[in-house]
Amino acid sequence: MTLGGQNALAFLFAGMTKKATVSTAHIADDNCLKCHAKVTETPGMNNHFHSLLAKWQALDPKAGTCVDCHQGHVTSGQKQLLFLTPDTAKLVCQRCHTATGGGEGGG
Repeated sequence: MTLGGQNALAFLFAGMTKKATVSTAHIADDNCLKCHAKVTETPGMNNHFHSLLAKWQALDPKAGTCVDCHQGHVTSGQKQLLFLTPDTAKLVCQRCHTATGGGEGGG
């Protein structure tokens, strides 16, 4: 049985869970884009953080990645923002804007 299944049973029957295992393996954007490829296809400022991501990453490997903003096991994220934590996402935005020479204000 996987850890997730064990946690589900422990939660249902005992009201407790085990601490999740910390993953140290890098999760590449390709893994995310297998299911979420269309997110990069919408142009415009309201989606520039997705549609320009590959371009930013080509300019600077320190630019953001999918999991930099969309952290799968963070519980402080806001549901209406697809479980993003605004303070964390803002830091990633600043990294991308710095990578493109735009600083904090633009790029």
